[in-house]
Amino acid sequence: MTTIAIIQARMASSRLPGKVLKTLGGAPVLARVVRAATSIRTVDKVIVATSTSPADDAIETWCSENGVASYRGSEEDVLRRYCDVAANEDADVVLRLTADCPLIDPSVCEQVLALLQRTNADYACNTDPPTWPDGLDCWAVTRAALERAGREATRPSDREHVLSFIRNHRNAFQCEILRCPLPDLTAERWTLDTPKDFEFLSALVEQLPPDVEVPGYLEVLRALDSAPELRKINADSQRNE
Repeated sequence: MTTIAIIQARMASSRLPGKVLKTLGGAPVLARVVRAATSIRTVDKVIVATSTSPADDAIETWCSENGVASYRGSEEDVLRRYCDVAANEDADVVLRLTADCPLIDPSVCEQVLALLQRTNADYACNTDPPTWPDGLDCWAVTRAALERAGREATRPSDREHVLSFIRNHRNAFQCEILRCPLPDLTAERWTLDTPKDFEFLSALVEQLPPDVEVPGYLEVLRALDSAPELRKINADSQRNE
């Protein structure tokens, strides 16, 4: 069985333009996501999927210069982008990640993939309902389910958000949810969407162990518990705003 991780990346952002290539703790945000994705032991290949918009030329250039596989497809039809990559790679399972989650935890991704496989599900995620910190989001889907969504989804929102068609048709797909074993973590915000998020993450990575290239979520929690004032930086942001 071939499992690929597809990282969805765009330069455009209404609140923080160019966020995926901003330098965070000495490395571009996208580099951190790629590094984490390649650390997922059950993933065979990592591909960055961006759009054909000229604004995203910088993402393709960065990938080329750093030996990272990339694909460019429709700007609006992101679901088609994913289906194309899955077909090109002859993948059996696709793990969807987004480039605005620089602290994605490989061990959590492995659990989502294991949940998909061990339950013979069509789709598994850790976001619905949200029980994990915002910024650890990951979704796993079989190629068969992804391609069915690609054939049947017609609403623009379902084409843009990739897997919302499956979530909205749970009667037609077997869906599984990985819930966080620790309580009360949904208020934690480790994603990158606003200038305040970037300020928060820049301060946070300075608190993380310098010898750990890909910190797990427990290490991030320990760093925040030792410097709880950091949480105030982006405390006024809302999840999935």
